[in-house]
Amino acid sequence: MKLQRRKGRLTDWREKEYLEDDLNEEGGDTMITHIVFFKLAEQTPEKIRAVRDKLLSMRGKIDVLRHLEAGIDLIRSERSYDVALVTTFDSLDDLQAYQVHPYHAGEVVPFMKANCSSIVAVDYES
Repeated sequence: MKLQRRKGRLTDWREKEYLEDDLNEEGGDTMITHIVFFKLAEQTPEKIRAVRDKLLSMRGKIDVLRHLEAGIDLIRSERSYDVALVTTFDSLDDLQAYQVHPYHAGEVVPFMKANCSSIVAVDYES
């Protein structure tokens, strides 16, 4: 079964891993997706919003960011993290430039480390 694209996105994300080879053969642009989950040390609504807002504050400050979204967990289960960050980059070099960008490294990372008990990340080609 071949999935249809809508505004550059697959209509069924669950089948994405099966289509990577097909997409590469079609000449699709490869990007890097960087996803980070944050579990806060103090899980108050104010702290959770502050973490999300700090992540969103990167918009317009880091030119290599192609897409940025941050959201607060709705389910609040035992295994849930509190906040998620999803970003995309044109290349691995751009992701690495983001990691050392003065605003990210000097403002955002220290804020996250001061407020989070756990931070996990995944980076993959998309």
